[in-house]
Amino acid sequence: MSCHNPDYYCEVIDNTNTVVGEDLKVSSWSGNLPGTPGYNPLVRENGVNIVYKDEPNNLIKFATTPKTGPLFKVSDIASYGTADVSSLSVSTDANYFAAATFSSPSYYGNDIVLARPAAAYGKLFGDGCGFTMGTWVCDVALTAERYSKPGELAAIDVNGGNLVSIVHNQYYPIRDFHGLQILRQEDYKMGLPLIRR
Repeated sequence: MSCHNPDYYCEVIDNTNTVVGEDLKVSSWSGNLPGTPGYNPLVRENGVNIVYKDEPNNLIKFATTPKTGPLFKVSDIASYGTADVSSLSVSTDANYFAAATFSSPSYYGNDIVLARPAAAYGKLFGDGCGFTMGTWVCDVALTAERYSKPGELAAIDVNGGNLVSIVHNQYYPIRDFHGLQILRQEDYKMGLPLIRR
């Protein structure tokens, strides 16, 4: 597909409906070569990971540049029904797997959810993302409480040791105040599976 600017290449990623791509976030990688640290034979040498909402279908979707086949492969991360999710963010870890975050409504507010591909844990299928046999694993990283609620803005990053950091704007309703907060996985406090290769 041609662009108006000859220096760029344009490609349609997902055209399933008229309201697709809301709250999109992107992360890219390069250098996935045999013999290099973190080499992953499942993904391309250089590529792009994208997360976004498919509003009418109530899905959080993931698009990536696969090893072979079409330029982009689209899959579903999570199904959220009629709930209003936000705080989408994506990063790429040292083994070239994606790590995504989003907020999902709960009793006191929005919980922050960490989503990783099941393959990052050495599994074929995941759970906890609204699908019985999905391909992602979802875990609540931070639960909303009565006096302290995750805000609607978040960003995720994964360091070289595959430990996740999530920055978000925590909301304190009693003081009507937002504060910037970071969640960090640490070796000695790990509750979620630690992925090192």
